[in-house]
Amino acid sequence: IPELDFTAKEIYRVLKPGGIYTCSEYLLTPFFDWEDKEHLELHKLFLPTLAATQSNYPADITAAFERAGFKVLSSKPSSAPAWPLTDQKTDLFLLFRSLIIFLTKVGISPVWVETLINNLLLGGQAWAKAEKMKIADLNWQIVVQKPLH
Repeated sequence: IPELDFTAKEIYRVLKPGGIYTCSEYLLTPFFDWEDKEHLELHKLFLPTLAATQSNYPADITAAFERAGFKVLSSKPSSAPAWPLTDQKTDLFLLFRSLIIFLTKVGISPVWVETLINNLLLGGQAWAKAEKMKIADLNWQIVVQKPLH
């Protein structure tokens, strides 16, 4: 994946020898299956809410770091899931959505705002379901080190 290789090489270039780089990334887990229709539908709903343009597996990211010359010290799922926060905010989004629907009906709010709220709500619910299914992780943690020589 060209963007991953470019980014990993740039990080390698600017990090001093022995330096450690760590990141916490939205990634698909190894359990995500591109042949599974439910996985694809959830992905279609949640991807825009993450402001992401593509989805990668942890192995894609770590392989790019290794190609750049890094040693992978750790690659693991987040210690705390994000879905409880998403579930907690669902009622707030439903209330906000009701208000927007009303404002749209009376002509105060443009239709696109209602579409936006609907997409955010559906995306958040899809994310929570995907994370509960362990097919996606909002904070997959990767730690790499640039060798001393």
